[in-house]
Amino acid sequence: MSDRERTVVLAFGRALGDLLRHRNAVEAARRGAISVSKLDRNSRPSRAVQESVINATKDFFLSYYAAVSAMVSLVKRFPSVFDNPPHTKNEKFLEWMVGIALFPDRWDTLRLARDFRTLLDHPAGKQPDEWVTGPDQDGILRAGLYGPAGMTGNIPAGAERISPHAQWPDGTAWIFVAPDEDEVLTLLAVQLNSIVDRIQAERFNPESIPCGWEPPRGQDDPQDGYPTFATRDGVVAQTGPMTPELSPADRKRIDAILAPYIEAMRAHPK
Repeated sequence: MSDRERTVVLAFGRALGDLLRHRNAVEAARRGAISVSKLDRNSRPSRAVQESVINATKDFFLSYYAAVSAMVSLVKRFPSVFDNPPHTKNEKFLEWMVGIALFPDRWDTLRLARDFRTLLDHPAGKQPDEWVTGPDQDGILRAGLYGPAGMTGNIPAGAERISPHAQWPDGTAWIFVAPDEDEVLTLLAVQLNSIVDRIQAERFNPESIPCGWEPPRGQDDPQDGYPTFATRDGVVAQTGPMTPELSPADRKRIDAILAPYIEAMRAHPK
């Protein structure tokens, strides 16, 4: 890579690191709502806990926008790999990205995250709203926004229209619960497999083969490692003069790693 390319790759890494830290901050704020004593009969989180969850949620989705912008910069820096992706608006980039994305059937999660961030960062273009916290269907404390409809009856993109109810102030027409932060982070980060694999195929360096089999594993990484996602369908095979020889032991290890995923594919064929 050139110095400019290396800089934009590192910038995207830092943006994902920031998003990870903000996700952790949301989870830490939620833990404040967990009862630590059987004598605690209060089922509602304190105001301090609610404010902590709201602030952490707000920071996460503002950081999400920065991470998507960093991804745009990364893809734009490799024009020979990616054919003229839109780069002036994150919304258009995300719609382009779904064409090469992993798990495109879950893409609505990233669209909702974009809509939620837009609602946070553009208060002048909409009716006033308020924050609310509450448990979701799994009992996880989440933050959201609610407010009245616009002059023409419209509601913000991504919001859910609600019927008038005594628990809501008069005029409330919609609510927008923040998308699951962990799913947003994971879905965005896993796209590195789609982006970097395409860059590697374009910039293949023969000196990278053979490489060490064991990947570095941090203290918080899963003991069984992470699954590897391919950018397109294919077959794992030994071919070509640059492919390293694999011992029978290595082949058994590879087969053992792939076995659960092969069984899952057989159980749920396309």
